[in-house]
Amino acid sequence: MHETPEEMERLDGARMRHLRARPVLGATHLPGEELAVSVHGRAELFVLDGSEGAELLRAMVAFYEPKQGAAFEESMRQADALGARIVPRRCSRSTWTRRPQG
Repeated sequence: MHETPEEMERLDGARMRHLRARPVLGATHLPGEELAVSVHGRAELFVLDGSEGAELLRAMVAFYEPKQGAAFEESMRQADALGARIVPRRCSRSTWTRRPQG
């Protein structure tokens, strides 16, 4: 999908429509490729401009506003934006050590 952050999060955005219709999902976080954290569960959608979304909206503004300009926060508030969280059913982690090269 090639959507901007605003398009991804809108009520009518393709990802949110997909999560509303098919909320079962899995996600993996792979920082630095030495640790993988995977979670499987159901997507829970919430209004980004509400009390549940306040912390996420602040984090998004801090990340995207320097890249997209001062109007980013207002555009998110006007977009009827949704956030999504994973309600976990199963979690796992994997770690590995890189072999020294040479």
